[in-house]
Amino acid sequence: MADDDDDLMSLDFTVPGAFDTKPEEPPAPEIPPAPAPPVRPSLPLPLVEAAAMYAKGQDLEAMRRLEAAIKTGEDLGDHALRAWGCLFELLQAAARPSTRWR
Repeated sequence: MADDDDDLMSLDFTVPGAFDTKPEEPPAPEIPPAPAPPVRPSLPLPLVEAAAMYAKGQDLEAMRRLEAAIKTGEDLGDHALRAWGCLFELLQAAARPSTRWR
């Protein structure tokens, strides 16, 4: 019977070191999430309308829209200064000789 036990020993198919414990790897460093892009407030309606008028070549109507918004105190929020700047730029452009204004 001793010969039967010796035959079974040769049937060990495990790879040497297969059951050795491996050292734990340190956890991967946490990558902080990317910062969210700044949220830009939308433009007030008078500025959007004036920009659309200007893009269509309706410069005089764009100036009138901005002027009306400023005079009547429409809610321009934080963009009141921008509305004044746009109006002044349109007025300056109107004073320049150009084929667009003829």
